[in-house]
Amino acid sequence: MTARLYATSLVPLLALSCGQMDAEPSMAPPAEQQAKKSMDEDRAGGGAPAEPAGNFARSEMAPAAPKPGGMAMEEAEGGIAPAAEAPADVAERDQAQGGEDAPATRAWFPETFLWRPLVITDESGQASVSFTVPDTLTTWRVLGLAASRDGAQAGSVTSFLSTLPVYVDPVVPEKLRLGDRVTLPVQVVNTTDSSVSGLLTVEGVGLTASGAGQVTVGPGGALVERVTAVAAQPGPGRLAVRFASADAAVKELVIEPTGRPDAQSRGGLLVGAASMDLATPANTEHAELRVTLHPGPLGLLRAELDRTAGASAYDAPFTFALGVDGAATLTALGAPPDEAATASLRAARIRGYQSLVRQLREVGPDQALAIAAISRAPEDDELATRLAELSRQRLAEAQRPDGTWTVPQGSTVQRLLVTTSACAWAVDDAGSRVLAAGAVERLYDVAFAPEVADAYTAAWVLRAGLTDAATAEALRGVVKDAVSIGGDGLAQVNLPAGVVGPDGRPPQAAEVLALAALALEGDERPALLAALMSAWAPGRGFGGPAASVAALDALKLASVGTKPESMAVVLKIDGVEVTRHTLRAEAVGEVVMLRATAPKVGEHHYELVADGAWPGLAYRVDLTAWTPWTGEAGRSGLKVIVGHDELLVGDPAQITLTVSGPEGESLLVEHRPPVGFRLDGSSLSGAELVRVDDESIVARVRLGPSGLATVGVLATPTLAGVLSTGATSVSLESNPNVIGVTPPTPWTID
Repeated sequence: MTARLYATSLVPLLALSCGQMDAEPSMAPPAEQQAKKSMDEDRAGGGAPAEPAGNFARSEMAPAAPKPGGMAMEEAEGGIAPAAEAPADVAERDQAQGGEDAPATRAWFPETFLWRPLVITDESGQASVSFTVPDTLTTWRVLGLAASRDGAQAGSVTSFLSTLPVYVDPVVPEKLRLGDRVTLPVQVVNTTDSSVSGLLTVEGVGLTASGAGQVTVGPGGALVERVTAVAAQPGPGRLAVRFASADAAVKELVIEPTGRPDAQSRGGLLVGAASMDLATPANTEHAELRVTLHPGPLGLLRAELDRTAGASAYDAPFTFALGVDGAATLTALGAPPDEAATASLRAARIRGYQSLVRQLREVGPDQALAIAAISRAPEDDELATRLAELSRQRLAEAQRPDGTWTVPQGSTVQRLLVTTSACAWAVDDAGSRVLAAGAVERLYDVAFAPEVADAYTAAWVLRAGLTDAATAEALRGVVKDAVSIGGDGLAQVNLPAGVVGPDGRPPQAAEVLALAALALEGDERPALLAALMSAWAPGRGFGGPAASVAALDALKLASVGTKPESMAVVLKIDGVEVTRHTLRAEAVGEVVMLRATAPKVGEHHYELVADGAWPGLAYRVDLTAWTPWTGEAGRSGLKVIVGHDELLVGDPAQITLTVSGPEGESLLVEHRPPVGFRLDGSSLSGAELVRVDDESIVARVRLGPSGLATVGVLATPTLAGVLSTGATSVSLESNPNVIGVTPPTPWTID
């Protein structure tokens, strides 16, 4: 199949994006499929020879704004899917087992799969790119962008169809929990003019599967058969469906344990090799090792852009700031946003603005972060700039004559200065800054006496610009003295007990690291930025909007550095290699995750070994062991009881969380429904929404005099069967270590 992009005297930009493309070569489909489903060349024609170009291809079935970077998943033995059992190997194995009549197995289903940012035309102005089309049966969209040496630009879009005369399409969730019994639909489609009959078979790995049988599909018809799958063991899972000799498809999933998780984490800069000894409890049922590699800040920003697509109003300040600053930041880091990323940035800005409008109905110190975020709006965004102007003005009017902003009675001088700095930073007005600087000067000797001085407050005062040059240098000394760099190359900022942020809560580690990196310019900054990247976690990001906004600003200071063309990273357990991943310079915008099953019992030696040097490569190792539940966790006096209405596929049902604890306390409740539930955060009652996504909902609730609260939320199940919830937890917001847990419970969905 040939597609042509004509661009006279232009440089064609070819780009196909997918994390899978940066895994090991074994991820490619087998030769039979390559011959059947390969696009042979994608030509860019024109007059003069040109320079780099790029193209983007994705499925029309994919979301309108596909992931601009995301994570490259490297499968490991005992992990999500063994590297030796990549789609090519699955197909070849099944072909061998099924004989000559067995269909080639389709097992590679990315939504986007090629990003080629450097294509150079020849003397006739043409270039060709060969690639293998994934196994997804759909219409693929190809975007070509081009630029000439003198700066002229152009682009074109084309598409091509990938299909089969008769095919099967199993619908499989990305994960199940151990013991889940689920009914899954399998569609059989016949696009020919004749009826087809044959045996529909189903086979599971990591799960037991049953159902199907002899089926007949009329000409141009389709039918849906239902099969039953039971999650039998934790780790990688696979469902293989075959219809006679016409088609076969393999869908992979993860089977999660249902025990009590116990996590250990390590992190650092990977220079040559890193090793550690970690132990799992004696009663461990399953243990998993997850290694996250951060090849640079670009990967984190792209992953955060993807994460905020499902973020709640709680993350609005960061969502808006990322939408406004993201394009410039990505460009500065060497990866200007493509069409998909630009659309995602625009969507983030719109979502963030809609939530900020509601948050800024009231203006005070609690809204300082939201005001600072909306103030980033570009001049051509009239609504946002007007809202920013009004909000800054109202916050400036709340400044007291002594230059400070009001804090709750009984607050410390440290909290007063942090709050004042945050508000002055948000107002960004010379007059307010002069008044606030006077307050800092009056309170300096008290707040920054040697026995109480803290780097967090010092960094906030510096961020707001509330000092003269001499005082600023002294405050940088406070921050620098608090920074220590470990043998792993990561920095740590040490704070005295009792330090709080403007909200009265202890600041998150990522915020402290980011503010310190913004305050310092010496050798400490690279180590602080490396620690900041290591503090990021998939799905959780940097932990909150204040930390995320500070991290966004700090990562702009990171140097991209010169990366090698490629470098392999090997994960070993007790000296035995279990998986590897090859980092490539052109894939620097990705966060890479390696997974492997860990030994269940005792202490073992874990190693990460690199065969080269990659500047700023940060890593994080998470070892999670699941042990049996022995009842409700904790002796905290906190308790949560979960109830629900009748559960029917496709019908919204009310989930009720009854929370009990000390009266007057602010609590965080996190509920994880069974797999396949869609949570409606807008329906939440009895609490304030903190975060909601496809896996969990987190809400803030304040207990009244009775010490009880009832929280409700609507959720819609999409899968039928007997499915287990995750653990539901409740914790003190002021001390997350005080926690109560309700163990996982099976729910029946009809």
